[in-house]
Amino acid sequence: MYAGLGLSFIIPIVHGLLKFGWETQMWRMSLDWMALMTTFNLTGGALYAMRVSCLSLRIFLHPKEKEWGTDSDVDTGEMVSVPV
Repeated sequence: MYAGLGLSFIIPIVHGLLKFGWETQMWRMSLDWMALMTTFNLTGGALYAMRVSCLSLRIFLHPKEKEWGTDSDVDTGEMVSVPV
């Protein structure tokens, strides 16, 4: 649903392209930035749908750290010691 709502802006873009042409719409609507924004939104939506948490990204990016808290520590409100 999120992706469908986000992609609904394609209809006015296609209409503008058919009516005014590529160069005019590129200048008026900054289509390159619209494409970048769409890429970021769809990537974020996919990561959210796959439930990729910040914890799993930290473990992936810093595999040698041993004292990361778990998601359940955050849910229960327990204190977690994190290396500084």
